[in-house]
Amino acid sequence: MSDSIIAQAVDDTLVGVRASIERHMPASPYRTYWAWLFSDANPRLDDWIKLSGLYQLVVLTVKLYRETVGDDGLPSFVTGCIPVNIYQLYEIVSDNMALGLATHSFDVPEVRAELLLRFNDAAQTSLREDTYLAEAMLSPYREQASQVSLFMSSLSPHKHVSFLDLYMAHHPDADRDAIEFGGWNALVANIRSCVDTARHISPHPLGDLVREGFIRRYGAVSTLLDSDGPLGIDRSLQVGTDTILVAPILGYMIAATDFAAADQSGIPNTIRSV
Repeated sequence: MSDSIIAQAVDDTLVGVRASIERHMPASPYRTYWAWLFSDANPRLDDWIKLSGLYQLVVLTVKLYRETVGDDGLPSFVTGCIPVNIYQLYEIVSDNMALGLATHSFDVPEVRAELLLRFNDAAQTSLREDTYLAEAMLSPYREQASQVSLFMSSLSPHKHVSFLDLYMAHHPDADRDAIEFGGWNALVANIRSCVDTARHISPHPLGDLVREGFIRRYGAVSTLLDSDGPLGIDRSLQVGTDTILVAPILGYMIAATDFAAADQSGIPNTIRSV
């Protein structure tokens, strides 16, 4: 696979991420930090793109679907996939908050669990009502979120600390704690980007399936968090399938290939990047 194809897809997705941070994330030291991380001002931008998961998401998208859409349709397809890949980027942050809950390996597991339950509730409501009010719905839980370190909520805490150290070296007056414990802002952005992702794909016949799949995903995670014991084989299979976003992501990708093909046929593409 040509490196130039991957590089262009990464660059296009970066443009979308930068716009998403401005559009979806509440104004805060955390948003300022994220904007810097994904900007050319970050001297380790290439390293961050890989640590954040953006690079892997883009490569997976191109490798899995290049043969399906063809080289001519690939640019349109990658553009159509920008919203869902940005959404999955935020999902990595919220998923990380659940790390260690089963073993209570963090100092505030009950706070994490309650915060994620309320996040799941807000996500489901936002999707059902197609509303952009995630910030208002999550506002009562800012204090809970401020007790959770985003660095300890990752698979590579020391690498995340190194990026914040680098940022602080360039911005010594920045509020370090507001950044490390600013995950509430990422949760709001996560829900807003999910709502926008569902909106982007809604003109397609699979649009309802995608939206319902997102709703089921958050309901399934709450089921796991609230469960006091084994769910049984059938229920576990259903919850597991819903949790890993199989249906909505595949549905979105199928729709995106259709829209890419429509572009090649001269039919306007109704999916737009963020």
